Formats: sequence, structure tokens, C-alpha cells
Amino acid sequence: MKVAIIACQKMIEAGCPGKEACVSCFKAINEKSGAFERYSNVELVAFTSCGGCPGKRFGSRVKLLKNAVGAEAIHIANCTFLEPKCPYINFEEMSKCLMEELEIPIVFGTHTPVKNNSHNVVCTCGDKKEE
Repeated sequence: MKVAIIACQKMIEAGCPGKEACVSCFKAINEKSGAFERYSNVELVAFTSCGGCPGKRFGSRVKLLKNAVGAEAIHIANCTFLEPKCPYINFEEMSKCLMEELEIPIVFGTHTPVKNNSHNVVCTCGDKKEE
């Protein structure tokens, strides 16, 4: 299955909460864990952002990923819809319309979110501190 991931532009720049460089998304796809467990064979064909606030390019990005790189499923990265949620896009509503229009599944989630120290940590790539 050829999949593409769309992540929050701010999180890509600032780093997934608690980590950096979207490592949890890449780790999950490489290990076929989290939302990628559903696939027997998975290939990441693209990783991009929503286009930045206020997210007006989200729809065109989904279309581009299907048409330009042949994505067979689009995954919305955890950082776009878990707390703190994007205040600009109703991903559920927009995704429903795009799935009907493009006949492509849009999956909410990438890696498995975990709780750590009573606050949500989006990443699951370990808590080893840099020295």
C-alpha cells in the first residue's frame, strides 16, 4: 500500500511535542506499528505538511498526493488532530468530502499516542534525554 502522510506545518518546524523531526511517524511506518499495522505491505511515498496556518492548502495537498505520487491512502499525522487540535481545519468534515470526491481513504493517525507525566505526549520514540 502506497501511503502519504500530512502533518501540521508548525509541528514539523517546531518538532513533534517532546521530540523533533516527526521521528515517531517515520518510526511507526518503518515498524508497521500504530495506524500502519493495518497494512501487510506499506511504502511511504510522500510526507508533507498541511501547508501552514490557516490550512487552506490541505485539500489541494490531498489531491496532489493521490495524483502526483500515486498515494493509495493518506494518513493525517497525530499532531494535526490530537491536543492541541488545529484551530483552523475541521479535518473530519474536510476528509469526508475529499474521500467521497477522490475515492481514497484518509486515515486519522500515524503512531500510537502515549501518556507521560499526566500530559499527552504525541511521540512514542522513547524518552531518553540528550546530554
